[in-house]
Amino acid sequence: MSTIVTAPVRRRSPILPVTVSGSAVWGEQMEIRQLRYFAEVAAVGSFSGAAKRLSMAQPSLWRAVKTLESELGFPLFASSPRGVRLTRAGATMLARTHQLLELADGLTDLGRELKRGTDGLVVLGCASPQVPALIAPLIGELHRKHPGIHVALRNTEAIPDVLDVLSGAAELDFVTSPSTVDDDGVGRRLLAYAHVVVVTAKEHPWRRRRSVALEELAGVPVILAAPSTLSRQLIAQHLARTEMSLDVVFEADNLQTAIAMAAAGVGVAVVANHDDAAGARSRWPHLTNEGRSVSRPIWLYWLSERLVENPPAQRFIEVLGQVRESPASAV
Repeated sequence: MSTIVTAPVRRRSPILPVTVSGSAVWGEQMEIRQLRYFAEVAAVGSFSGAAKRLSMAQPSLWRAVKTLESELGFPLFASSPRGVRLTRAGATMLARTHQLLELADGLTDLGRELKRGTDGLVVLGCASPQVPALIAPLIGELHRKHPGIHVALRNTEAIPDVLDVLSGAAELDFVTSPSTVDDDGVGRRLLAYAHVVVVTAKEHPWRRRRSVALEELAGVPVILAAPSTLSRQLIAQHLARTEMSLDVVFEADNLQTAIAMAAAGVGVAVVANHDDAAGARSRWPHLTNEGRSVSRPIWLYWLSERLVENPPAQRFIEVLGQVRESPASAV
């Protein structure tokens, strides 16, 4: 997912303390300050008027422009009865100068936004089924509050190794995981709960129940998610504690397929549903084992030292604390 960061252009901004290298023909260094002086003289039509607008001494302005002409190898101005006028080469140079100054001003503005944390890029790794349920609402709220911050998503395993992923070459700012990581250098925030639910056809007697016990699935045609998904791994963990096996009639690679098959009466779909951290519940009955919901918390993790250096990521955490969306589902 590519991201382009742009910033508004404002012509009048502080002079940048940078230089632009000259070409091989010039062999010199041209300062942004010199170009700004040149543009001001061209706009006013006289050195005296430009010096007043720039709040500087006229001789200093004159020397700066003459130095620029010397570096370029041609005159920018010619004398006129009312001051100075652009030469033909000067007029050509002015058009390019305006482009460069606009770029410099844009970089200055971008630097301010990056410092405030209201512009920049946040890179987040998550399992793709979590995007509609959990990540998209969060990104939407971030965009409404801070439209200059962009989020790039990277797909990860359902249960990634948090420390390896955060410190890896992908340079992720955040990663979601159901794993519990207890490390002083890692920050975390509860993002959601992944509850395994039982999706049925409308006329099925379980449809209006609040829960279905794991043992009730014995002998029932079951639709499961793919082996790599969190819901499948949660079910496998609970089945491993019993001698029970399931009659799997279909494996769905996404939630929509599982729901469609359940609605068609192929079987009951046993998949994960993400309830938000505020505790909102699913419209489908939860799967339970020994009276407890088959579930796992979903955490958002980050490296603490990296967060300190990343204001956009700090804004992301702030927005996370404010978002409370109704639950949506994911395999």
